[in-house]
Amino acid sequence: MNIYKIGTNGIPAQHGGLETIVDNISVRLAKKGHNVTVYCRRRNIKTKEKYYSGVRLVKLPSFPLNSLETLSHTFFSLLHLLLFERNVDIIHFYGVGNSLFLPFLKLINKRTVIFIDGYDWERKKWNFAIRSYLKLMAKFAALFSDVVIADSRYVKNFYDSTYGVETSYLANGPDIIKQENETILDEFALKKNSYILFVGRLVPEKRIEVLIEAYKKANLNNNIKLAIVGGSWFNNTYEEKIKKSAADNQNIVFLGKVYGEAVLQLYKHAYIFIMTSEVESASLALITAMGNGKCVIVNGIPQNKEVIGEAGFYYKENDSNELAALLKKLVQNPELAQTYGQKAMRRVADHYDWDKTVDQLISIYERILN
Repeated sequence: MNIYKIGTNGIPAQHGGLETIVDNISVRLAKKGHNVTVYCRRRNIKTKEKYYSGVRLVKLPSFPLNSLETLSHTFFSLLHLLLFERNVDIIHFYGVGNSLFLPFLKLINKRTVIFIDGYDWERKKWNFAIRSYLKLMAKFAALFSDVVIADSRYVKNFYDSTYGVETSYLANGPDIIKQENETILDEFALKKNSYILFVGRLVPEKRIEVLIEAYKKANLNNNIKLAIVGGSWFNNTYEEKIKKSAADNQNIVFLGKVYGEAVLQLYKHAYIFIMTSEVESASLALITAMGNGKCVIVNGIPQNKEVIGEAGFYYKENDSNELAALLKKLVQNPELAQTYGQKAMRRVADHYDWDKTVDQLISIYERILN
């Protein structure tokens, strides 16, 4: 099959969950003999190579504005595809905002799949107009794509019941560290099992201020740091705000954007992992932490609780007091943290696997073409 993937920054993955999904799935599709093209944003993907692990990369421009970057790049990608590509079997979009182009593609009989990353219209970075647009695009996705894909059963059920379509559920997988290397921690001034880890974009819906507040309230042993990995791609007053709120505590450290082997080592050697987001699908960061044997605490939204099952802890939504109590409990009971880390690893092994996901996706593609 000739498969074209549109709507993310591109690969190799260095930007977030969607890019990691595209990276893992595209490489596996290519290994199975399919022709995969990923459209990349030129300003964000720096590699000069035309292929990455068997996947063709097409790098095109975008408007560097938060609200227009995705749509502008998708427009240029589709223009390139329609003008220069032949024998297009599947166009696979990522992100509900790209549904704007689906009616036209349906009109010209192109086969389309769209991956939905949670409830985009609930993200606090968007104003009212953009939220309204994204909510409309959710309906477009249901009406005009051949298949809607969600990586959360909770999100799948929302689309099924709200728009009357049968959404496909595909689980994501973890990135598992192959060989431990504690020396990587030295550059971050961290020690094994001596820090609590958060990984994600520094944007309002991640509710990192709740984590910082809870960490301060817990008044933990000074040997247990709070390490926050991530950044933002545009001017971000929220990032400035949370860094300012943490400035009075030297044990709260911001590590910036960390990718590849380095971030996997940070997962592997953390004491516990925390996911504070209030808007999620099935968090890849959370799945990866669990897959690497970490005890996890999550904000108690349904999507996070779906991922952890009985293999982790959750606190009442956005409640810093409950989070502080859980932090204190787990720091004081390392055996409990270790037990739940093992539970988390087993749960991921049982429910989250990239190879199975790719096989299911191929079946979806084949069903559309037939």
